[in-house]
Amino acid sequence: MDSLVLHVKKCMQQYKIVKPVQLDILATKRRTAFTRRFSLTDLEDFLWLQVCDSLTVQDAYRLQRVSRHAARVHHRYNIVCRREMICFHSKISFKEDILGIGISATYHGNGVLKSTKLTLDVLSLTAFKQGVRRGVWKEEIHDFLPLVIDPEHGARALPHIEAVIMRLCGNPPTQFENGPKIWSNLPYRPPTSTSIESSLSAKASTEALPFKPAAALKVICVTMNSLVVSIMDQLTDDNAVPPLHASEKALQGYAYMHHILLFLASKHPSVAALADARVNKFLQDKDGTHKKCTPSLGELLPLLCLSQKGWDSCKQTYLRENIARDVRWVLRQISKTDRENNSYYNYNRHSERSTAKKVRRGKRLRLALLTDTLSEKQRDTDLHLWFTATLTGKRLGVFQCFFVNHIGRPGGSRGWLSVLAGHNRALGRLRPGLCLRLQRQCKEVLKKDFGWSGFFRAMGLPVPTKKQFVTQLSKAYATSLGRGYHILGHFEKRIIHRSMPLYNRRRSGYHSGYRDSRDDYDSNRGGYRSIDRR
Repeated sequence: MDSLVLHVKKCMQQYKIVKPVQLDILATKRRTAFTRRFSLTDLEDFLWLQVCDSLTVQDAYRLQRVSRHAARVHHRYNIVCRREMICFHSKISFKEDILGIGISATYHGNGVLKSTKLTLDVLSLTAFKQGVRRGVWKEEIHDFLPLVIDPEHGARALPHIEAVIMRLCGNPPTQFENGPKIWSNLPYRPPTSTSIESSLSAKASTEALPFKPAAALKVICVTMNSLVVSIMDQLTDDNAVPPLHASEKALQGYAYMHHILLFLASKHPSVAALADARVNKFLQDKDGTHKKCTPSLGELLPLLCLSQKGWDSCKQTYLRENIARDVRWVLRQISKTDRENNSYYNYNRHSERSTAKKVRRGKRLRLALLTDTLSEKQRDTDLHLWFTATLTGKRLGVFQCFFVNHIGRPGGSRGWLSVLAGHNRALGRLRPGLCLRLQRQCKEVLKKDFGWSGFFRAMGLPVPTKKQFVTQLSKAYATSLGRGYHILGHFEKRIIHRSMPLYNRRRSGYHSGYRDSRDDYDSNRGGYRSIDRR
């Protein structure tokens, strides 16, 4: 008996299954109780995974009912979802080939990455090289983005991940050979487009650019932001279907990108250092919240997963800057509604009552903002118009705040390295419980009664009183005007000028080219005169 225990001890030490101290205790117990029964809890986790790979899906579900230890392993390693990590085309697993998803990009006129679109069907690198360019639902695949899945698969996929990031962000679209030489007049297509590839030089197409942390943060944050916008962007028509439902596949795509972000930070410490520096600059610098320093707030929130600062330390600053950047879109939406209503009145004077009410609310809110008369007496419907004009941005902020607090940087975690270890155990897949919570949060923000109070509660902020809220909106308008986020047009300037007293109007020297019979008509000359004329 002692020789058998020593042999088992030697084998276990070789494969590092259990510690020698535990073996000594085991040998002592074997001497005292020779008829000890073997228990399932004696199996290590990697042995459980080997067993689960041979089970069917139905048996994998039944496994969690065997014992508490089996249920713990089932939940910890996401046993059922591990079977879904295969190529939809060739049915190859991640142990045999590199798996990834499709990605396509669009660009601004100056060549800067604007947005991306993911094809959330797992595909193998071999199938992509063989010419597979369509997903399950016939979606176009322009480029191949490998997934991390686990450390071993991530090590094999790391060179391909760095290469595709530099292709998307490192090589902006170039000018076409037969076309104008003006950037603003050029049509832009994804970098894998035939017309753009033909214009690239042979050296640029053969040599890969060196990896840059800024490019990685740009591509991953833009992709995460674009995915949330596609989830939250409801169409204006109530009977229309959203462009992308808040389904499990879409939420899983967001988790894939978060896994890639953490994995790159573990392989390149400069990625985490750059993310932390950007968050600190946003919070501490005097002009850190300016658009010149932080162009997109939606691309900033994923960086909180790598920063030492959490959501509680930046939520107030984020809210102030978010509302200040909303002013431009609020004024634009009011002007657009006013123009559409006027054109409709030209053909039909009897417009719908709801449209007329919306136009009046917009005019009251715009007048209060331009003349600095926003107060507690402002109607709640006017303030709600601000929220509806920027509804997509509010939904995006709520979703990313929930993801950071519960998945990206949950309470009680020891840092983003522990979150990365959890992603590796579950092969980058969302656990069913977390996925249901995310879907529930998406349904809450997609409801029609989602308003300011629900927004503040979802962001972890106290709901302000009406006086505090109106004061916050007035400060946001002043901040937007001072930083140049929005520019007053001819019509807005005319509204401000008409709200002035007669004496101040004449001293302001404003000349808009319009005629106002209240102060511009000269009875002695029998006509109109200029405002700035003395």
